[in-house]
Amino acid sequence: EETGLHKCRRTQLRVFAFMAWLILTASAEASGFTVVREAAVLDVRRTGHYTEPVERTLRIDSQAGVRDHDQRSLAYSPERTTEKVIEAWTPTSAGQRIPVQPDRIVVRERDSSARFTLLTGWQTLVVVYPHVEIGSLLHIRLRATHAPLYPGHFAWRRTLDPSAPPQDWNVRLTHEPGMPIRVQRFGLAGGALAREPRGAGNYEFRVDKEEIAKTISSRSKEPEGPWLRVGFSTFASWSDVARAYRDGATEQATVTPTIRAHAREVTKDATSALEVRT
Repeated sequence: EETGLHKCRRTQLRVFAFMAWLILTASAEASGFTVVREAAVLDVRRTGHYTEPVERTLRIDSQAGVRDHDQRSLAYSPERTTEKVIEAWTPTSAGQRIPVQPDRIVVRERDSSARFTLLTGWQTLVVVYPHVEIGSLLHIRLRATHAPLYPGHFAWRRTLDPSAPPQDWNVRLTHEPGMPIRVQRFGLAGGALAREPRGAGNYEFRVDKEEIAKTISSRSKEPEGPWLRVGFSTFASWSDVARAYRDGATEQATVTPTIRAHAREVTKDATSALEVRT
């Protein structure tokens, strides 16, 4: 028999679920689009290399969405990632599929000089959809292959705004046996799955309305805020991440004789330390 406490908790969840629905509706209208579906599958090797096929569908909800999202952009570093568009299309109201032509899928160089990064030469993959209007569905299938940022380690993280999560979102990870995968998640349903016969580990997480409701109700309790998130990593701690970053950045941070000579040249006419700094 259901107790009064259980009834109270169930009522609270219903209230929070209704609040979540109101927020989702308002946010979708403000952004001009809705992520109808997004699914990713991660296949991770012991070396830290992994493949990442992704399928994504957006719905355009307003004229602002038409203006801002008739083309999709994805930034990546070719030093460690290859991105390939398997197919992209938008259907007509009659159900006819209009494919994105190859000449409407372009790669552009991206300026990364404004921020310090271990990676250089960033690029942006741009997909320009045809005949986009309010109500259009923009579909894309991608496949990415990633090399590890830190040799021998794997790390992957996603955050989602609980006020505008995808209607259907899930990620599945499979890793080779013996990898010390650590998982952090908040506001998403799912967890570890049964191991495969060969010993590979499996995890799956997804967006769930009840979990979103709980997230909204506990937004003040989480140090990172109410963002839905999931992360996988082979690092044991943030200290280990910091050490790996330091080791990787050592070469870039080293002042070589060439750099010293260049610095002397550009500051040779300075008359004060302030002029040198500016």
